[in-house]
Amino acid sequence: MNFYMKRIYFLLLFFVVTSTLVSCRSKTPWNPYLSAKEKPSEKQRKEEQRQLVRGTKNYEKQMEKNKKDIQDNINKSTSMKKKYKRITKGKRRKRKKNID
Repeated sequence: MNFYMKRIYFLLLFFVVTSTLVSCRSKTPWNPYLSAKEKPSEKQRKEEQRQLVRGTKNYEKQMEKNKKDIQDNINKSTSMKKKYKRITKGKRRKRKKNID
């Protein structure tokens, strides 16, 4: 019985000593910002960059559409066929009426 008691005391003493050694160890301060794989500022910068790319693409598409619409309006206003089509038809009708 004495042999087992010595063994139990030795094990208890061993666990107490190891636990105190671990608790006395100097700990380095842990900073989650520094230990992160990707810093929050980098994430935000990348997201802003993606938004800028999307915005410039949408802007270019909108500008192309606007230029196309403006060019269509210019073509409609300057086309000779549509502008003088009714005038010439009207003159022909008047001539026909005068001839009869």
